Amino acid sequence: MPLSDDPWIAEHSIIDPERLHALGMITLFWNHCERMLFFIFCFVFKFGPRLGWIIAHDLGDISISERIKELLKARPIDPDEQALILNALDVYDICRQNRNLLTHFTVNKGPKGEADSDFVFVRTKGPSPISKAFPSTLEDVRAVAVNTKTLSIYLHKIQKALHEREMGEDVPLPPIVAAPGLLWKPPSPTDTKPPRQPKSSRASRRNAAMKRAAKFR
Repeated sequence: MPLSDDPWIAEHSIIDPERLHALGMITLFWNHCERMLFFIFCFVFKFGPRLGWIIAHDLGDISISERIKELLKARPIDPDEQALILNALDVYDICRQNRNLLTHFTVNKGPKGEADSDFVFVRTKGPSPISKAFPSTLEDVRAVAVNTKTLSIYLHKIQKALHEREMGEDVPLPPIVAAPGLLWKPPSPTDTKPPRQPKSSRASRRNAAMKRAAKFR
């Protein structure tokens, strides 16, 4: 049965229900990603879950990732495990940015504005009140949803392998994987500024002043 045939979904969906489903999938699997990041944090710091939670419960995922990286610099671990963890943090960060983009946004009518699927996602960030649209088709949102699910499974495999190796078991590590692409990269402030005019030399300014003075003679 199509999602739009459900009366409750049809009544409460501002945008097309297929995109709403993909957004919900991102939220669901991202919660698991954050939990797996916490367990990797505990592994690196040699904390039990109870002590690790006391220390990390109010830290954001960026702070947790930075602490993992810094401790690995100060106290390196098995090279293969360390390379895997650092790569996973890079993948995590890309997925985090894509997840944040599809969490903190609002919707506007697109050029057509005739159907729920014509709504586009926009984001306002920074001091400028100008909203900027970003890729938000069903295919775009589903791609991020699949990447988020894939990351959650990948982090779970990493956490499981690290724990088993810590217990003395000889298990292989998951492979290094490539990070997905960013869904959208906002233009830098320098891209929106007009190009600076080259400064004139002292000689050219003197010549210009002499020409202006000559007009009044």
